[in-house]
Amino acid sequence: FLGILGLFLLNAKNVATHFKEQIVMTVYLKDSAKDIEVTQLQKKIQLDPATKKVNFTPKEEAAAQYSRDIGEDFVEFLGYNPLLNSVDIYFNAAFVNTLSLTQTQREIASESFVDEVVYDQPLVTLLDENIPGRHSVIDNPLSVNRVSPPTTIIATTRANRTDSQARMAPRAPRRARSIPPGWACGRSCG
Repeated sequence: FLGILGLFLLNAKNVATHFKEQIVMTVYLKDSAKDIEVTQLQKKIQLDPATKKVNFTPKEEAAAQYSRDIGEDFVEFLGYNPLLNSVDIYFNAAFVNTLSLTQTQREIASESFVDEVVYDQPLVTLLDENIPGRHSVIDNPLSVNRVSPPTTIIATTRANRTDSQARMAPRAPRRARSIPPGWACGRSCG
């Protein structure tokens, strides 16, 4: 029974990880964005340990895909392509939480050549609330400051043990008190 339960929990964790890694954050770039700025942004994002994958989609490719999806050539109808170049970011599962994605969104949106940064915030909130094991260093970065390296813990433990041993050092044995005659069975004994 425990083996089946363990297998179920392991599989549930794998499913949760896979699902979290399918969430995408899309960065829409202004038409005025220079190629070098876009390349630098992509490299910066790719170097972040939270990032699993980065995909750049030029506006022409996005227009072609959208035309296929709707079954019409909207660019011909409008006379221009209103879509923007974009960068899709996929994250490692451990970093898919509201705090981490909101911080990443703010950092990227602060770039002057970025038009908008979007992701499915309600879905991420639901994942935070419903998928077990969501608490990580990212959710509570201050917890990292409270963790001591193992050598410190060992030294502290040894010092505490030595201190407590000193406090509990054997004392001279207490002498048993003698009971005055007559107290054990009343004053009439004896």
